[in-house]
Amino acid sequence: LDKWVYKWRPLMAESVQSLEKWMDFWGRSSDKVERIKKRLDLAKEGVISDGVKQSLEEYIIQEEGRLQGALNRREA
Repeated sequence: LDKWVYKWRPLMAESVQSLEKWMDFWGRSSDKVERIKKRLDLAKEGVISDGVKQSLEEYIIQEEGRLQGALNRREA
């Protein structure tokens, strides 16, 4: 109960003051859409990082799904 009163309740009260704070509270930074768009644009040009293990086409589909998910969360 102490954790709720002294830690979580104040964080929640502050987080509802703006959309950016709310998204940050849930671990969804406000610049996530822009970062995904940048990765997607680079992938469509054929540039992907070395850590990607799937094919370019699969990666593009995955990033498009991530972008749509981030847009949906931002709209909600």
